[in-house]
Amino acid sequence: MNINKKLSAQIQEMFKLDQSLRKQGVLNEELIGPLSELFRDKKVGKRKNKPDYGLANFLVYLLDSAHNYKISKLIEANGYPTQELVGKKAMAHFAVLIIHQDQDLELQEQCLKNCDFEKKHKAYLTDRILVNKGKKQIYGTQFKLDKKRKLYIPQPIRNKREMNKLRKQSSLPPFKTTPN
Repeated sequence: MNINKKLSAQIQEMFKLDQSLRKQGVLNEELIGPLSELFRDKKVGKRKNKPDYGLANFLVYLLDSAHNYKISKLIEANGYPTQELVGKKAMAHFAVLIIHQDQDLELQEQCLKNCDFEKKHKAYLTDRILVNKGKKQIYGTQFKLDKKRKLYIPQPIRNKREMNKLRKQSSLPPFKTTPN
């Protein structure tokens, strides 16, 4: 197997940045502090607003957009990544990056078709594409916040009776309870 180490390293670096921002963006004052200075009331010396999810979400979407450009250039230069080209770990990381490319359904669909993602990543990406198209998901991997109950619930599912069978075929654990 001839792994393209440079390409693999680029994907892994993008993944680390993606995860770092998503996992600690709101909590990381160092990361969002400089941007939050825009909200500082110069007369009082205090922020008008605390850095919040809105600002963190803006940064996530900005990063996803930058990654979209970089991913397109990587595909243009190297073709669609495969495990043989970048290795299993980088391929799993690439799958996560593609799952986060909600603003580019065409890219998500082309990667689903042309990349040799593991079964579980294909299931997540398939559901993500379906939900973003306003359709019901198949595997029950996509959730939304129910603001009234303050908990995450699955997006609509096409066939709840078949879902756990399909989840098993895709190396996903079963739902312990029947989703809404």
